[in-house]
Amino acid sequence: MKKKCFLLFFLYSQIGLFAQDKFTTLNFEELKNYDEIDGFFNDSLIKDYAVFFTGENHAYADVNAETEFKMLVYLHEKHKVNHFLFEQGPAIGYIINKITLENNLDFGFYLKDRFYEAYFKLVKNITKYNESQPDSLKIITHGIDVERFPAYAIFALNQIVDSISTVGETGRIYESIKALGTSEFKDGMPDDIYNSGGTRFNLNGNVIDAWSTFNTIIYDVNRLTDSLKIELGEEYPIFKDIIESLEEGHQWYHEERNGDLTGPITRERFMIGQFDKLTKRYDQPKFYGQFGRCHLHSNKKAKRCYSYDMASIAKRIGELQDGFYKDKVLTIPMLYKSYNSYDKSMIESLGLDYRFDLKNKMYLIDIDYLKGNNPLVGFSNTIQYVFVNTYNPSGFEEEYDFNVHLEEVHVGAAVGVRYLNKLNGLNFELVNAGVGTFATSNTIYSIGLNYYDLNATGMHLSYDFMPAISNGDRFTLSAKSFTFGNSYPMGNEFFLFTAGLKYTYGMYYLLETTSNLSPNLIQSDAQNVTVYKNDVFLLDPNVEIRFTLPLISINARAGYSFDVSGKYWKLDGKMRDFTKTSFTSPYFMIGASLNFKSKY
Repeated sequence: MKKKCFLLFFLYSQIGLFAQDKFTTLNFEELKNYDEIDGFFNDSLIKDYAVFFTGENHAYADVNAETEFKMLVYLHEKHKVNHFLFEQGPAIGYIINKITLENNLDFGFYLKDRFYEAYFKLVKNITKYNESQPDSLKIITHGIDVERFPAYAIFALNQIVDSISTVGETGRIYESIKALGTSEFKDGMPDDIYNSGGTRFNLNGNVIDAWSTFNTIIYDVNRLTDSLKIELGEEYPIFKDIIESLEEGHQWYHEERNGDLTGPITRERFMIGQFDKLTKRYDQPKFYGQFGRCHLHSNKKAKRCYSYDMASIAKRIGELQDGFYKDKVLTIPMLYKSYNSYDKSMIESLGLDYRFDLKNKMYLIDIDYLKGNNPLVGFSNTIQYVFVNTYNPSGFEEEYDFNVHLEEVHVGAAVGVRYLNKLNGLNFELVNAGVGTFATSNTIYSIGLNYYDLNATGMHLSYDFMPAISNGDRFTLSAKSFTFGNSYPMGNEFFLFTAGLKYTYGMYYLLETTSNLSPNLIQSDAQNVTVYKNDVFLLDPNVEIRFTLPLISINARAGYSFDVSGKYWKLDGKMRDFTKTSFTSPYFMIGASLNFKSKY
């Protein structure tokens, strides 16, 4: 019986061990050598596809770009794919083609100064590869995305319009584009161009608005189509593509900035429109592109993409009306072992063995061994292959700054403890007088208002007080103060961390109650009361964390107050013969507040 159990266990372990035997490891030492990929796909049905996508996480730019180039060379050599789709606008496609097809140095210098190094290396590799190809087989790059970085469009349009007549109606288009190309916007950020972000002024003292200028250009382009087709000739299609990408890019920018879920839909719809144009211009060619993985998904289960179902560019291509690309789109997502928030669980669901534990490897795996039980949720159930990357992030995870400001106003109260560790001198005098001393840790309260412009600036106003505490004898100590401060708030609409400096002016009150054997004119409960005052000015560096719910927020603040005042007690004047008292002290508070938010 034991032998049978052992045999079954051995057979099961061997089946598991060889379940993933259809895989290869990419060799990045020779980027043009695609033997390992060719061997992997040798007996597959890959020849039946016409559009190939690999889906990346942008944070792994270096290894992504090398994988992208190897796949491009393989598909070009073995499957006659010479149209390369790029996840940027048509302007970038135009600029890259000037480099890779014409070896234009001016365009090369321009792009080198602005592109991330790994992507510029990709462009250089394509350029060198194209040099070995006849003109009819050179790889052509197409940017099919909305224009998210309009400065590229300004540069590209400036190169294209040189053939436009400077006289007549089209001359205004020429001069307007040239004006943008020499303005502050030629290297402007998207917010500068799409959101009225200029700094220069016109003759009337108004801020120059780049998008207003583009609106004029777009109006003239649509009005003078026939003239432009003649004057621009073969470059009219790319000129028109760039103009349309700016229109859609501007729309997308404001949709995303305002939290409109239509934003991603606008991008995917523009991409499929551009793709459809390319199929007609080049008579239904084959394509390859490496896009962000969310552009390959099929529904909202693809985590870190969208919280709703939306057809991606990969899905839309297979649904084009002419039906030519139906069932001819191959998508291969990339999973990253060090990307714990999502990919780790996906990789674990593949059931890979120890052979895939090596660092700094890119594996290409046939997942047919899963027998159709596809664990890559959110993607097509027909996915056959997957890349598994064991490199660490290198490069950047694309972040797009919409310059959206989140303003918050919090009105609330807090309670805490202040540790008056410098009361030793006062307590010493009390002991000498034969009376009790004050505790050094005391409860404090605050009622305040906080204003935050997220990731920009913060302001604090509050009224703070310490209720009277007794030394168990005839003395009590209390305090009242007003605080103003500034801070730098970091975080999002749900969580804030602030570091700031507050300025406090207040008064500590030391009340002495004595018998009424010789009564004062004004008494309290038939007792003589003497009030000593010590005004304080505090500098308070502090940090705060705040958790924001829909209507209320919970916060905790810690700081250290430095007493920079004279520290003298006063009655009729400064009591210079009595000990000074410093109220330098650490403190900690927790609170709750109502909060009001707005975006601009």
